[in-house]
Amino acid sequence: THHFVARDMALAIDIEAGLEPNKILDRADELTKHAKTKGDREKLARLVVQTSTITSHDVCDRERTISQQLVGDKHFLVQLVDAHRWVRDGDLDRFEQTLGALEGEKDYLLDQFRAQLFIKHGRYADAAGILTSVGLHMSEPDLLNDAAALALDAKPRRLDLAISALEAALVVCPNDLKSNRMLAFAYIQLQGFASAADCFARKREIEPGEPLHALNHAQCCAL
Repeated sequence: THHFVARDMALAIDIEAGLEPNKILDRADELTKHAKTKGDREKLARLVVQTSTITSHDVCDRERTISQQLVGDKHFLVQLVDAHRWVRDGDLDRFEQTLGALEGEKDYLLDQFRAQLFIKHGRYADAAGILTSVGLHMSEPDLLNDAAALALDAKPRRLDLAISALEAALVVCPNDLKSNRMLAFAYIQLQGFASAADCFARKREIEPGEPLHALNHAQCCAL
């Protein structure tokens, strides 16, 4: 079990680092024989599904085969490999049908696919709400930043949702420049200049050699 956990974590790091997808699948395939419990098999299948979101068509069948071997053809994780194939092919109807068949399932990875569906339909605020919830659950600032960007693109613009997501992102990663930049923008839209000034002050600390941060900070303080 300890051997599997260590190698599973190493595989997750490889995915985050952008290792070539076929090499990821080679390692996942080799690791299947060490996944003895249901929980271990589901963990490994999740990594394969995550790989499916960054791969080209030529390995899609292999991703499905490995996932199916781990958790069975009817498992929702295998269906997510299919869902990503449809959205990647531009087949929105089949993508929506696949997700519709999984309506009763509750899972953070599935929620990310549901957010994709909302984005395809232009429902950015709904997608932002889902990604905020997932980002909070996973303590993942990139997802929270994505949620905020969607909230800012929504019509009408959802500044409240953007600010909530960005403040949560900064709890996880206080020095994230992107989060600070978007949060300052959101506060300025609400004429919350003191809060925006705080964002620019943090940016000055992160990048002390960037004069624009000092200028923006001074301008917000003067308003």
